[in-house]
Amino acid sequence: MLTIIILLALFIATYTDTKTKTIPVFLFPSVLVLGVLCLIHNGNLNLLSSFIFGIFAFISYLVLALFFHGGGGDVIMMTSLAFLLGKEILYIMFIGHTILCIVSLVRYIRTKKKETLPFTPFVLVAYIIYLIGGFFV
Repeated sequence: MLTIIILLALFIATYTDTKTKTIPVFLFPSVLVLGVLCLIHNGNLNLLSSFIFGIFAFISYLVLALFFHGGGGDVIMMTSLAFLLGKEILYIMFIGHTILCIVSLVRYIRTKKKETLPFTPFVLVAYIIYLIGGFFV
């Protein structure tokens, strides 16, 4: 159930991020509440791990937002996902940023222009790759 909630939120955020370069502010805090309820219901909530990775994601993406033109929605999105997924967020971050770097490099080579790309589509793809490949991790 948690996977479906996260996927649905990522699809919504991807749509809005690509169209308007914004992520609805209420979306991922709502996902966080629903996700915590699912984790409690399933008995899978590890508060220590959730807080550690949530704080790590918050600080990482806050630095990106403040100093490297990242977005505030990305901070909220990744912090919420990190709290829900724990250490698995590291895989998603690595995969998402790797794909983003490759796409950015290819676009730069083709157009010779620096562009800002929405981050949410890369998180969505990374999460899907993680879900497919997560069985092997």
